[in-house]
Amino acid sequence: MKNYRDWDPKHNICAFLDENSKYSLNFRDIIRFLNRSRIKVAITKKTVPYISHIKSFWDNAEIDCTQVPPVIRSVVLENPIVIYEGLIRQTFEFGDSHDQPYVLDDRLVRGCFKRMKYSGDINDMQLI
Repeated sequence: MKNYRDWDPKHNICAFLDENSKYSLNFRDIIRFLNRSRIKVAITKKTVPYISHIKSFWDNAEIDCTQVPPVIRSVVLENPIVIYEGLIRQTFEFGDSHDQPYVLDDRLVRGCFKRMKYSGDINDMQLI
């Protein structure tokens, strides 16, 4: 993981998903896909990160695996912060739940590799 000091200044630039812009003519299919996807809010919501808050959060962060699901606890400006999976899903409006499948079927993954013109032996791939 990169140190917060090494982050690219463009790290939190929002995605521009206007498919009618003259700048996006070559990317219309991708933009349409992203506009329909669950991650749209996560990549388009403008946020202003403060380096001091990020540093404070990670300097004090602890993973609490005694809770189910596990949480990250920290303190920023003397305020306790608790981050958990459901909060991330709610904040970014993913529109799914923790019990929905997140592991893709081997057949679908291999098919995707074929469509991307993968040149290795797809049948011998060890998929997780």
